Amino acid sequence: MRADENEYAWQNLQDGYKGVFIGQNDRGLKQRWLLVHSAQAEKRESITLEKRIEKSLKKAEKSATQLSRQAFGCEQDALRTAKTFEKTLSYHRMNYHITKVLKYKGRGRPKSTDEPVFSHYKLEAEFEACFDKIRPQRNKLGRFILASNDLDNPDMNEANMLSTYKEQQGVERGFRFIKDPLFHLSGVFLKKPERIDALMMVMTLCLMVYNAGQYQVRKELEVQDESILSQVGKPTKQPTLRWIFQKMSGIHRVHIPGRDSCISGLNEEKEKIIRLFGPEVCRVYKLMWTPPLSTAKL
Repeated sequence: MRADENEYAWQNLQDGYKGVFIGQNDRGLKQRWLLVHSAQAEKRESITLEKRIEKSLKKAEKSATQLSRQAFGCEQDALRTAKTFEKTLSYHRMNYHITKVLKYKGRGRPKSTDEPVFSHYKLEAEFEACFDKIRPQRNKLGRFILASNDLDNPDMNEANMLSTYKEQQGVERGFRFIKDPLFHLSGVFLKKPERIDALMMVMTLCLMVYNAGQYQVRKELEVQDESILSQVGKPTKQPTLRWIFQKMSGIHRVHIPGRDSCISGLNEEKEKIIRLFGPEVCRVYKLMWTPPLSTAKL
């Protein structure tokens, strides 16, 4: 992870990634380790590292100022303190010098014949960036390791392994959906394993419907070259269905005795969202549906 760039036989991958298999046999467990480097992550983490280095320098200079006010009884004490303090520096090298401070009796400028009656030692230090300390930290920037025990798969090359890893984000979003407080799932307590399995089956089906609805909205927005306002009030073509649910709140079906029911709480943007789902959904909300210009037959 901390080795120099030229020590690896990198393979260029897509979107600013590169990788190399480094192999691993951990306590008899054979695995395939892929060291991945991301140019975008390196750029982002480099800014963070520079801030840490600057913060470390300010902290060291503040501590050195306090040390410069300290009086040491002998030179060895000052030297021991300097070496101990230098070990705490993560990114810098300390240049220090120890001076002897003489004290005389009385006030004013001492005479040439006066003998000092007391002396102590003073420690002063300056700092400079240490390349040997910073280089291992810079080498780590943008790097991470992917591990797999699938050793017999001939298709598991660098590109496929990275692609498989990135696809897990969809799975993570699914679990986030299932655990969302909006669905109050934490309030359901089940003891029997078969009931837990049944609940998970229902939630999985809900997730499938959720993803299908989200795909439908995003696809139609792209086809029709339309957008809706996001949470921060900016147009977007990639809204989440959860945000669509929030925007569609406040719609009610009003029943009037002796008359047909009507829909209240609609506005222009809500009607636009309803029309994205097609004529059947428009019929439920009693809206006139017309094919968009991009899909209408000429």
